[in-house]
Amino acid sequence: MVRRTVTRPCASSFFYELGKHAIVAENNGEVVGFLLGFLAPADPPIAYVHFVGIKPEYRLKGVGRSLYDTFIKGCVKAGAKGVKAIAPLGNGDSARFHTALGFQVHEDRHYAGPNRGRQIFTKEL
Repeated sequence: MVRRTVTRPCASSFFYELGKHAIVAENNGEVVGFLLGFLAPADPPIAYVHFVGIKPEYRLKGVGRSLYDTFIKGCVKAGAKGVKAIAPLGNGDSARFHTALGFQVHEDRHYAGPNRGRQIFTKEL
């Protein structure tokens, strides 16, 4: 599995615009997963994972963990002291994945507005 930051235009402008924090996983030249994130301007800075996608046939094979590891290492070098991600309430797969990576999980029933709850995943670095 090859991990790389996006340095050339891709099908989605998100990959190009997020530069070094847009990471793809490839297998024999085929994109099998991606992570879009950025270093949030908090004090201290926080690595924020905005969106992750893994092709179904590559799930549970370490692709997501590898993408997170690569992203977090880059953010630590840039001064991040923690990492954060969110998911809709009830997304058990996301909760299990983040818990396995050492994240703390809590719920906020109004995180995205009235009655628009989210699971919030955080981890100190």
